[in-house]
Amino acid sequence: MNRIRFMRRGNIEIVIGTGTHHFPRQTHESYIFGILLSGTEILCIGEKSFEMQPGWCYVLPSDTPLEVL
Repeated sequence: MNRIRFMRRGNIEIVIGTGTHHFPRQTHESYIFGILLSGTEILCIGEKSFEMQPGWCYVLPSDTPLEVL
């Protein structure tokens, strides 16, 4: 079951939840900071794919193409 929430705190958008969700390829106007707390996910950054493991984090500069599988 998917339990994905999107929240805003000023200029910060927070995505938190459990389950599976596909975020299509997109870019953002500001930096992206992510932490994977449990499970796995595949990040497609530019032309490369990375299988994220629990405890891993990432920081991406603005306008970097990102897709989450």
